[in-house]
Amino acid sequence: MELPLIKIENFINLIDVILSKAFKVKIRLLAKLCGKIISFSPAIGNVTQIMTRCTFSVINLRQDWDQYVDLRQHSDSIQEIMFWKQNIHCLKPVPLLRNNSEFNVFTDASDIGAGGYLQGTDYIAHRQWSVTEATKSSTWREIKAIELTLDSFAKVLEHSSVTFFTDNQNAVSIIKKGSKLPHLQGLALSIFNTCVSCNISLYAQWIPREENEKADALSRIIDIDDWGISFEFFDFLNSIWGPFTVDRISQDNLEKNHRAILSYPDPVIGSNMGRYWNKDIPGISRDHPDHKFPSRKSCDNPVLRKLS
Repeated sequence: MELPLIKIENFINLIDVILSKAFKVKIRLLAKLCGKIISFSPAIGNVTQIMTRCTFSVINLRQDWDQYVDLRQHSDSIQEIMFWKQNIHCLKPVPLLRNNSEFNVFTDASDIGAGGYLQGTDYIAHRQWSVTEATKSSTWREIKAIELTLDSFAKVLEHSSVTFFTDNQNAVSIIKKGSKLPHLQGLALSIFNTCVSCNISLYAQWIPREENEKADALSRIIDIDDWGISFEFFDFLNSIWGPFTVDRISQDNLEKNHRAILSYPDPVIGSNMGRYWNKDIPGISRDHPDHKFPSRKSCDNPVLRKLS
């Protein structure tokens, strides 16, 4: 099912009217816009719910339908509206009958970390929680596990349909519809944006805990070699022996340099040296295959048990 061109044109015209007077928009007009978006659900799927959360939050602040709101004070809502203007033409129609997924991914989260694997392959994802992450809600950790696993396997899954299996029903609902809680909505948007950029059709499905034992075991792995130094101590070392240009570390959340090598194998490169990225230099890919870095200084994080 595709949206008729005339509907798209009328929809964009309504957006232009709203954005042209963003400083003074009638709540009734915002509600009309959201109503049109929700009516697109049979054609383009759950994106209509995820990408209207912030605008509905603005609408729900109303005292009456004819009052005005300054959208410049609600940047998240403006970003949603701009998303629809820029992407309504290219959003893929959803099939009336869902086809079988090309890939199945299982994820889980414990109080220790996140784990996931791609069924039928040797590809796994794992990360221990930081002190702050470990205090988050179980729903946040479950959705974060999906985000991390999707990010790890994105290059393998691009241009395909994939089902993510999780034993948390809240995670399934939030991935499909978004959340009114900003920290959970942020994760849902991150997952959605990865799917858009990699052309991935993602379906979230709940399974009983006893059917998710492998992912659960992965989430409980404790890596005794997962340690690091403070940024202050790194700066001290860098002032003596630096500047370092490569960071050989165990996890991406511990990196102290823009270029890093991860100890977990990258599913695309197939290299034990993991991934390489530079966040600031255009044209340097996160999954760049050249991990030898000739003529560069390396800051090594050695295996803890080998220091004794």
